[in-house]
Amino acid sequence: MPLRLDIKKKLSSRSERVKCVEIHPQQPWVLSGLYSGNILIHDYITQAVLKSFEVSNFPVRCAKFIVRTHWLVVGSDDKNLRVYNYNTLEKLKTFQAHDDYIRSIIVHPTLPYVISSSDDCIIKLWDWEKNWEEKRVYEGHGHYVMQISLNPKDFSTFASASLDRTIKIWGVSGSDKAHYTLEGHAQGVNCVEYYPGGDKPYLVSGGDDMKVKVWDYQTKQCLNTLSGHHHNVSSVSFHPDLPLIISTSEDATVKLWHSSTFRLESTLNYGMDRAWTQSAVGGTRLLALGFDEGTIVLKIGSDEPLASMTNTGYVVWVKNNDIHSANLRINEGDIQDGEPINLVPRETETCEFFPQFVKHSPNGRSFALCGDGEYVIKSSRAFRNQGYGSGQEFAWSGATMGDFAIRSANVVKVMRETEEKINYKSTFSVEALFGGTLLGIKGDEYIDFVDWETGNLIRRINVSPKQIYWSDSGKHVAVVLEETFFVLQYHPELVAGVKPQDDGIEEAFELEFEILENVNSGIWLSECFMYTTSANKLNYCLSGKSMHMVNLDKKEWILGFIPQQSRIYLMDSERTIVSYAVTLSFIEYQISVVQEDFEKAELIFPTIPPQYHNKCAKFLDSLGYKEEAMAITHDKQHKMELALQLNNLGEAYKIAQEDTESDDKWKMVGDLALLSGEIDLAENCLLKSKDWNGLLLLYSSLGIESKLRELGELATESGKMNVAFICFFLLKDLDKCIECLVKAERIPEAAFFARSYCPSKISNVVKLWKEDLAKVSKVASQSLTDPTEYPQKFPELALGMKAEKLLDDFYKTDVGAEDYLGVMGLFNYEILDKLKEDENLDIAQLLSQPPECPEDPFQTEES
Repeated sequence: MPLRLDIKKKLSSRSERVKCVEIHPQQPWVLSGLYSGNILIHDYITQAVLKSFEVSNFPVRCAKFIVRTHWLVVGSDDKNLRVYNYNTLEKLKTFQAHDDYIRSIIVHPTLPYVISSSDDCIIKLWDWEKNWEEKRVYEGHGHYVMQISLNPKDFSTFASASLDRTIKIWGVSGSDKAHYTLEGHAQGVNCVEYYPGGDKPYLVSGGDDMKVKVWDYQTKQCLNTLSGHHHNVSSVSFHPDLPLIISTSEDATVKLWHSSTFRLESTLNYGMDRAWTQSAVGGTRLLALGFDEGTIVLKIGSDEPLASMTNTGYVVWVKNNDIHSANLRINEGDIQDGEPINLVPRETETCEFFPQFVKHSPNGRSFALCGDGEYVIKSSRAFRNQGYGSGQEFAWSGATMGDFAIRSANVVKVMRETEEKINYKSTFSVEALFGGTLLGIKGDEYIDFVDWETGNLIRRINVSPKQIYWSDSGKHVAVVLEETFFVLQYHPELVAGVKPQDDGIEEAFELEFEILENVNSGIWLSECFMYTTSANKLNYCLSGKSMHMVNLDKKEWILGFIPQQSRIYLMDSERTIVSYAVTLSFIEYQISVVQEDFEKAELIFPTIPPQYHNKCAKFLDSLGYKEEAMAITHDKQHKMELALQLNNLGEAYKIAQEDTESDDKWKMVGDLALLSGEIDLAENCLLKSKDWNGLLLLYSSLGIESKLRELGELATESGKMNVAFICFFLLKDLDKCIECLVKAERIPEAAFFARSYCPSKISNVVKLWKEDLAKVSKVASQSLTDPTEYPQKFPELALGMKAEKLLDDFYKTDVGAEDYLGVMGLFNYEILDKLKEDENLDIAQLLSQPPECPEDPFQTEES
């Protein structure tokens, strides 16, 4: 049966003819060498052209990244090799390397060598540490050398393909003569590549005879010839991660062949005319292709690792055809959240087919592998075979007796060990099976839930999910779609004895909630669904509410949960495993609170570890249960916030007393005391928090002169000159006001203040101003004028001094509150105008003839 390959286009960029492509192994870049003589580097994620190089006016046929030096080496039809720094775009070197078109380049992974081949029938090795010295010349081909390829298992050998119909194997060091020659193509050989794995000594080649040939380079025999192209084969490769041979041709197609069975798996045609070149990088599932009309980057298959884990910590993972296992519980002594776990494989075995599914049975004693139209069941620890057969899909029953289902075409069989229980022939095209409490049979537009025992249709739901997750109890199921998921409650008691209709039994499922999240993987812990998202988050849902647990560093999938450790395990595409602590009692407590079952929540709470009590309190707080949250929280900051929100002044004051290092808590209590009318308590708290602004508001509102003066002195000592100034200004202590301005180095403002309010002090302040300004500019300081020295320029200065004396006497007069209305008008009195009328005006006259004021000074015109 064919491989199930999900092929998605990551980039499609139109351009001139593309003669070479390469994917950068570390950055999301793809390089395209153009027949026009230019090089483009695209970001295949953003689709943007990041860099562009104008190499020459001749075609660029080969270009390679040298990642460890951040270089790009380019060969073109002008016979030159060029070297660029691909970060700065600087050209570092240009030299003539051959006497004809340069066809291919390889970069040695460990030595400072670049090897090039050309239409001059010669291969050359260059040492860039010796200024690109020509170290070796390989001769022996009788026609153009179209491609060279380094052996990934032995960096000392490489292969070459030539239009002389041969493939030759050479040594990087030692003799410059070919070790041996492979012959078999009827026409010229255009391309050759080594198998990247360590288990097969294979080469693949393609030629003008439209054939792809697979060679064993140890026995020097052709193992298979793949026919199917209708024009010259331009490039071939073994995919680094998948069991695929990929070939491109001038017939505009890209063919994918199974590397074990050699059958044709798929033919791709993107309508971009002739296909010339390809590039793939291990660990990414990416494939870059170059055509006459542009570049395409494909993603073949999923990044999701093929792995399964039991709830006791036995994990099985598959890489290509290799099966590995390990026990995660051996590391349980010191596990940190998010830290990679060092896996030591216990068992390693090779599967005869290419697995695309692996899953443990519910009891964890065995696991199943499925792929290539076959399945096999093995014991979890010893890997003993327990069953095998044909099947395109496999699914375990949610029960522990080991029932499973297999699919062949549209026929689904339910098996118990080796015996067939049910043969279910679907009326639609079956795409996938899902295990669990009910057997899920997915079609194109809907999914059927079928009873494992009877084969009866329980319910048809008109969605096509990408995954199904059942809770261990079988009461709930999460149906995951592309951009959302919903949770259904299953009612088996309503199904018993009911005859199904065409769409099953409507009452079987009840929709509980739907959440708009793109789910990558999921697991049920008790009746709580936990999942990872496409935004790299680990979340869980409680009665329709998505709760965030942790941000993940990269894309990871849930592997399983070990109850004894209370840890959930995740694996990334590189098969690195990390874990996070999850306390089931904490989750069950949250579920009870959301369901408003507070009695159950109170019973669960004592079982929750103390370190989770603060999380419980914050959860209660988020739902509005603030008194309950304050009763259980140990976080003083959170307790203070709750006390303030509940206006619990006594508790807030108590918390502030316990925290001797925090002024903020005293300020918050002081603000609450003010709102509550507790003036003495507010004053005490504001003093302890050194909230001078708050005290200024308090004392000025109460009109306590002595307190204002104390505050002014305290603010001066603390350097809070604005507060000190306002205190003394309210007290009409003008000398202190000037002193504050001078201490704050605001001498010009002190001078203007003295001119306006106390002209008798102006000479002293102007003197200070001149001294201060002279430090910057003596000329500017000399331009300042003392008004007392030039009275003719300040004609009202004398009147101002009399007004200052008159007001000073007024401010010293003790006026009772009962007399306030009688003197209120004096605050807006134009003293200078009165002094102009009577220069002998004194305070007694001023108080005896106050200006008129309204009977009710707070009365407005509207009222």
